[in-house]
Amino acid sequence: MISSVFQTIAIGALCANLGATSALIPRTSANTSGKTHWTRHDSIGLGPRQEHGVAGFDDKIFVVGGVHYDNNNTVETVNLVEYYAIKQQKWHVAAPLPQAVNHANAAAVDGKVYVLGSLSAGVNWTALPDTYVYTSGNDSWTALAPMPEGTARGASAI
Repeated sequence: MISSVFQTIAIGALCANLGATSALIPRTSANTSGKTHWTRHDSIGLGPRQEHGVAGFDDKIFVVGGVHYDNNNTVETVNLVEYYAIKQQKWHVAAPLPQAVNHANAAAVDGKVYVLGSLSAGVNWTALPDTYVYTSGNDSWTALAPMPEGTARGASAI
């Protein structure tokens, strides 16, 4: 069972931990003398995941790809994409990635989510140079030019 795999994301002044099973988002509360504390939010809608990418903009935190354990504890790399709308405090399903990936190098710029390389599905996770951009206005992914040969490795930041 997945219990404590987290990805950390910052959106403006907000910093959140997005876990395999839920989101931890800091809140400032009057009953704690203005101190910030972590608040657990709803579980990820399509089930626990790990080895996923995380990116965010506005009040949306996206979970991109990753691995999912089925009822037989078998690992499956997925193309699932979900986002947590902080103001609504609700998970939403977004268009799936064109392919199943894990360790997606996800970043958000100007209201779009980019996947800049990842690892493949299957037994031997290999680096993929494939890149995509998600546009929330039409809920779709568009393929971009692949990363140059030899540059498909893991990290992205804004």
